Amino acid sequence: MEQANFDQILEQDIARISRELQELKGRYEANGKEQIPPRELLKESLQSMGGTGTVVPLPQKPAASSKGEEELLPSYMLDAPADVKLQVEELLDLSIHKGIETAVNQARKDDPYVLDAFHDALVEKLYPELQKRGLFK
Repeated sequence: MEQANFDQILEQDIARISRELQELKGRYEANGKEQIPPRELLKESLQSMGGTGTVVPLPQKPAASSKGEEELLPSYMLDAPADVKLQVEELLDLSIHKGIETAVNQARKDDPYVLDAFHDALVEKLYPELQKRGLFK
């Protein structure tokens, strides 16, 4: 598949997520609910992709200073088994090549820890891009 196709898939996913974020923001504002932190709002949007599923919240550990492949993963995964790290990295790769929804659907078949870590990793990658596009201030 060409780079243009990768870019097109990601642009479509980003556009969809942007629309969903605007809808979520509107619902929270209309219901008079407290403002949700932008990263949590983005995670909620990602969790809604691909149908329903259970997400188990995980405790956050302090970020480690190591660099490299771990930069793709949430900091609490630094001590995770290698096969679990690989699952999350493969899901990230799948989201780039086949789209976020496809990767989310695949992640739902995995352990809830993997699904939550995948969502967290996606949030870390998408949030700066969405900020650039003016979705978050």
